[in-house]
Amino acid sequence: MGSTQQLYSLSWGEFSTSLSSTVQLLRGHGDLVDVTLTAGGKIFPAHKLVLGAASPLLMELLKSTKCQHPVVMLAGITAPDLEALLQFVYHGEVSVDPSQLPSLLQAAQCLDIQALSPNMLSIDKLSGTMMTGADGRNMLTPYVSVRKRRRKVKANCVKTASATEGDGQGHSEDNKDNIEHNING
Repeated sequence: MGSTQQLYSLSWGEFSTSLSSTVQLLRGHGDLVDVTLTAGGKIFPAHKLVLGAASPLLMELLKSTKCQHPVVMLAGITAPDLEALLQFVYHGEVSVDPSQLPSLLQAAQCLDIQALSPNMLSIDKLSGTMMTGADGRNMLTPYVSVRKRRRKVKANCVKTASATEGDGQGHSEDNKDNIEHNING
């Protein structure tokens, strides 16, 4: 009764890489999808787990529905921007044309994609890609000056999403109202 039992620790060294690869493959093959997003007349199958991990707003929305496979209609977001956002949340990176950047960041802000929130972005004028810096922040090359780009994105988001500058929560009732969801049994 008084004997001590030794415990063994089992570790999966490539866990993060394996999980990431599997999730990417599942999306690529359309396997185990449990939510459908629509934008600009196009349909995008996705996984609630991935969307919820990327966005507290989407997590709240998806948790609030009792439907097994909800259809989320995203008003004011273009199909190319949604495709790029899905690429980002599934792969951790995305490359876009500089002309798409303002609308992509606006869509990310409206959907509360945490890794693309303004306070998570570090601007690197010399780099040509988005990457994570040593401080854990995402880095992004602007195609216009930092000051101009920030103003433009903020103004566009307020106009399109009717979002108000937040309380630090990253999402607002206005953002939720901009996202309609239909439930298909």
